[in-house]
This record gives sequence, structure tokens and C-alpha cells, in this order.
Amino acid sequence: MKYFYITYFALFILSLSACQSNDTTKKTDAKPIFINYEARYLEEEKELRGLAYFKQGDFQETATSIDVLNPTFQGSAMDKQDLGERGSRYIFTKKGPYSPNLNFGFKNESGVLINHEMNMPEMGEISVKEDFISKNKGVTIDWDGALIDSSQVLIIMFSGEDGNSSSLSLRGPSEVSEVVVNASSIKRLALGRGQVFLVKKQVKKTRNQNQTITASIEYYTKPIELQVVE
Repeated sequence: MKYFYITYFALFILSLSACQSNDTTKKTDAKPIFINYEARYLEEEKELRGLAYFKQGDFQETATSIDVLNPTFQGSAMDKQDLGERGSRYIFTKKGPYSPNLNFGFKNESGVLINHEMNMPEMGEISVKEDFISKNKGVTIDWDGALIDSSQVLIIMFSGEDGNSSSLSLRGPSEVSEVVVNASSIKRLALGRGQVFLVKKQVKKTRNQNQTITASIEYYTKPIELQVVE
């Protein structure tokens, strides 16, 4: 009888070890997951939108769309959108003031909430020193918010009365909270009424076990109405 118990116990241990080995193999063999979190704020409309994409595969270029449990943005449930052959994405939009602290999340297969924190200060008030846009002299634009850091890009967007537009990109870090736009960058603008607004964009990539997360934030300032002159 003692021999039977010993034999049974040995078989049980071997069986348990095999199960654990299989579980470990499954976890090790799990294909990488690629996550894209995108937040966009429109200052004029006071609208915040969050988008989330989840894909799984050996490489990001060939990964296919997957579903996740309870995706959230700023603590609110996101809606699923079918993108046809491109798979699906999750979206949430709300009105209100901008928050520099943003949060995406979802639950993994074990029901554990996986959060991802994002942070980017708002632009603050922007102004044009000359109070007009000169096609011959250029223009100087400043803002009273934080400087642009190494993970951020500042895009200056101009539009003229005829609808033609021009843009200029400034990659951080910046030493001052202003940018001088040369005349050559705005020569396409038509004389008359024009607009200028700024887009602050931040992109950060992180890796955690088998997950690669690309998180981006875009902040669009309210446009300023100005005259375009020679």
C-alpha cells in the first residue's frame, strides 16, 4: 500500500510539472502584442478623443487586429469600431477642458487591469509679435506654456485667404518658447485674411514583456486670425 501511495504521488508530481511546463511554453510562445494609444485635443472645440489599436503577430508590419477586454480612456469605456479589412479600433470622445494627465487601460486574459499613463502639458496662450504675417519679413510666434522636449514636435500651420496653406515643423528640445518663421516658409500665402495655429505632438514608445506600446498625444491650439501682408 505504501508503494502504491509513493507511486501515485510521483505520478502526480510529474503530471503537475508537465502542466506547468506547458503553461510556461504557452506564455513563452505567445506572439508579441503591439498597442497604439492616440490622444487628440482640439482647443477650439474643447474636444478630447482617444483611440486604441491592438494587434498581435511576430512583426508589427504583419500583425493582425485583436480584441481586448474592457478598453478604457480617462476611466470611461471605449466603443469598438469595425475598420473592415484593417481590423478594428476603440474610440472615446468627450467635451471639456484639457487634462495633461491621460490614461488608457484594458484587462488582460486574467482580468487584471493594465493601465498606461501619458502626460503632456498644454500649449498655453499663443501670440504673434507683429500682429500680422509678412510674406517678406516672416513672423515670430510665441506661447506661454512649457518648452518643447526631445519627445515632441511643434508644427506651425498657416492658411491664406485663398485656402493655400503652409507649415513648419520644429523638433524639440527648444530653448525658448517662441519660433521665428522665415519668409520663405510662408511665400505661398495669399494676401488678405489668414490664420495660424500650432500643433504640439508627442510620441513615446515603451516595451513591457511581450508588449510594444506606441503612445502619442496631439494638441491643436485655437487659430488666430491675422492679415497677410507683403
